[in-house]
Amino acid sequence: MKQKLLLLLVFTISCKAQQPIYDNPNYGDEDGVYYKDLDNDFNRFEGTWVYTNGTTSLEIQFVKKTNIHIQDLGDNFYTDALVGEYKYIQFGSTVVNTLMNLSANHSNPYEYNIIGDYISKYGDPLCGDLCNPNDIVITGGWGDPERDIEGSSPEFYMRHYEEDGVEKIYIRFKDVGNITINNGEPQEHTTYRLPLGVYTLTKQ
Repeated sequence: MKQKLLLLLVFTISCKAQQPIYDNPNYGDEDGVYYKDLDNDFNRFEGTWVYTNGTTSLEIQFVKKTNIHIQDLGDNFYTDALVGEYKYIQFGSTVVNTLMNLSANHSNPYEYNIIGDYISKYGDPLCGDLCNPNDIVITGGWGDPERDIEGSSPEFYMRHYEEDGVEKIYIRFKDVGNITINNGEPQEHTTYRLPLGVYTLTKQ
């Protein structure tokens, strides 16, 4: 019995050792592949970032998750991802605050309200003219836990850079969907509590 258990253990370790690993910017959904952040680019975004404009502020907190197993709707692969939550205050009053959700250990990264899963660097078309040689760009999706809007497809584009020795992120929240009438009736909400647009946040 011990010999059988030992052989099983060796076989399991061997299978894991042979798991294909691809760099995360080549993100895909091939069975069994681990899409890993080989250059630790997500690490630059970890931590707390804050935007302020008078009595209006946006705080975003990011954490890197590694070797997440995605198994849903025919998908069966592993990936690293940058997950985050946010708090938006307008005119001194809290409009939305999801920061507590970051401490939850969700097995599915899409249970977080911000998820970045694609890395782009200088020279990639996605970076465009805004990218300098040392910049990193993350793209992904975001949402509002209290507003599920039919036809909406919220995305974000985020660039990490340094200005006068200070770490900053430029982030653009947008909606590339087409909001529709829900079951023949107007929807209760057609906008998110976090306003779409561009924010520049500073590392805390």
